[in-house]
Amino acid sequence: MSLVKDLFSNREHEFETTRWHSRLSKDASCYENCVVKSVIHVKSVASSLAHESLHIAIENTVTGARTRIVAERNVSNDLVVLGRWGSTHHPLGQQDSDGNTKSNGSRSVGSSTIFRPVLPLRSLKFTTDSFTVVRLAEILKQTTVVGGPWCPVGSNCYWFAATVYKSIKKQFSCVEDRYHFYETADKFEQDIKKEWYTF
Repeated sequence: MSLVKDLFSNREHEFETTRWHSRLSKDASCYENCVVKSVIHVKSVASSLAHESLHIAIENTVTGARTRIVAERNVSNDLVVLGRWGSTHHPLGQQDSDGNTKSNGSRSVGSSTIFRPVLPLRSLKFTTDSFTVVRLAEILKQTTVVGGPWCPVGSNCYWFAATVYKSIKKQFSCVEDRYHFYETADKFEQDIKKEWYTF
C-alpha cells in the first residue's frame, strides 16, 4: 500500500468506497497516524440537482502532511476522490471572502462530475486525534453497503452525505458549525434509521 497513492496524492483520482477501504485496511498500521481533522457537508450550487458531498481534511500527525478528499454518491457508485487540491504541509485550501473554497472551474474526472463552487452547509471539527482515516474508510464502506443501489428518491447523494455525516457526529468528539443553508441537509435525516448511522 502507498500513503501517497491511496491518500496523500497530488494527482486527482478516484476509488470506489469499498475498494478504498480494502486497500487501507490491509495495511492499517501504515495509516495509524493519519487522522480526520474536519468534515464539511457541501452543496454544489452549479449542479442542476444541487449535488451534495463531504469534503474531509486529513493530517498525518507525525509528518504534518495534510490533504483533503471528497466522499460522494453518484448514480453508478460511491466514490472517494483524492488529490483534487493536492497534498501540502500548509493550511488546507484557500478560501475567498465568502468562505468558499477557491477552484478553477468545472471539469469531469472519470465517472464523477465536479461542480464548483460549493456552498458549505455544516461542518465538524474534531477535538482529539482519535478518528483515524481507516475508521473513516470503514464508515464510508458500510454506508455504501446499507444504501444499496442509487435511488433518485431514497438513497441518493443527499442521503449518503447526511448518513455519513450523522454517523461520524454520533461517534467522535467534535464541534459542529452550521451555516445559513444547513436546513436543506437536516431534512434528509428525518427518515434515516438510527442503525444506519452507528456503523
